[in-house]
Amino acid sequence: MRIGASVGTCADAGRACALDYTRPPPANLDETKHLSEPDPQRLLRTLRPHPDVVARRAGADTVLVQLSRNEVFSLNGTGGRLWELLADGVTPSDAHARMLEEFDVSPDALQREIDAFIEMLLREQLVIVDET
Repeated sequence: MRIGASVGTCADAGRACALDYTRPPPANLDETKHLSEPDPQRLLRTLRPHPDVVARRAGADTVLVQLSRNEVFSLNGTGGRLWELLADGVTPSDAHARMLEEFDVSPDALQREIDAFIEMLLREQLVIVDET
């Protein structure tokens, strides 16, 4: 199982694009609470969609638009499911447990996929850590 995403600008919306994992992180990492930093509580934090992000289902995929940067992200079915859970206020740890029930995948493989996906969501400013 792969949790996947691709990205392009709104002008690229009709074409397939590869996710640019080399894009530098945002200038203000304190604002995004980057999860790649060592943090034993990271799986217990609730994430929520960034205020500048709009999400819509498009068939089996989920499309995210980062309005402030005019970028479109297309999530595959498993990425869309994780997005849905996070947007509903489910912690990454609880999302892991739910997705283990829904998908035929090992716990370790799923955790690696979730960690990488959340890292990308934070780096691309698609989610923020809910401090409330």
